[in-house]
Amino acid sequence: PAPTPSTSPTPTPAVTTRPVTLYDDTPPQITAFLSPPANADGWSTQPTTVRFTCADTQSPILWCPADIPVIADGPDQSFTGLAIDAAGNPALTTITVNLDRTAPTVTATVIGSRTATGWYTSPPLVRFTCTDATSGITVCPPDRRITSEGAAVTVTGAATDRAGHQAVTTVRGLKIDLTAPRTTVTGLAPFGPYPRLIGIAPACVTTDAVSGVARHATLTIGVAAGGRRTATCSGAVDRAGRTAAPFVITYVVEQRRRR
Repeated sequence: PAPTPSTSPTPTPAVTTRPVTLYDDTPPQITAFLSPPANADGWSTQPTTVRFTCADTQSPILWCPADIPVIADGPDQSFTGLAIDAAGNPALTTITVNLDRTAPTVTATVIGSRTATGWYTSPPLVRFTCTDATSGITVCPPDRRITSEGAAVTVTGAATDRAGHQAVTTVRGLKIDLTAPRTTVTGLAPFGPYPRLIGIAPACVTTDAVSGVARHATLTIGVAAGGRRTATCSGAVDRAGRTAAPFVITYVVEQRRRR
């Protein structure tokens, strides 16, 4: 019989597998930001958190920093974050934090002389002093010359620091009287003449709208020739110690006719 043909399979060529190497020499991207953010001047007024975002377009991120809480007051606090991708490329970023949780201080000093009764009879000066140990002062009130009158004048000033905190101080109860009392004569009019037999009863009236009258004016009558007379009110003083200017009125009384 004829020989049977062989049915053995044809040998398959051997396949060699070699690993594929991915090349990445580009660092990842890392950014830092504050939450909540700082104000327009770069200051935070409450505890804040430094947060990081990391990204890489070629290989996965292997390491991205965790959040960093910031609770200590102070300027120029520096925080650095490190990102690493799967290829081992590092990237750094640094953020500066300014934190001020404390309001400034503002004080007021009144400059001027007071009378024994505590009144200012010339406009006092109120001077403000502002301090802030962390962020610094941006607004401090200027000196103020006080020309308002009254027994309880109030003056207020506000200070602001760079973080946006505000502090207010108020001076209360200033006693300011810039106006002397006023004296007038009542009971007659200037010149006349007044009939000789009609009774004339001049009197002094003293007023003071601010501190009030401490001593009323007294009346003095001066007699001159020809029936000419003067009524003078003088010596009035208010409670602030201001003296009224004398008030003088001249009038004429008819003389007895000689027969």
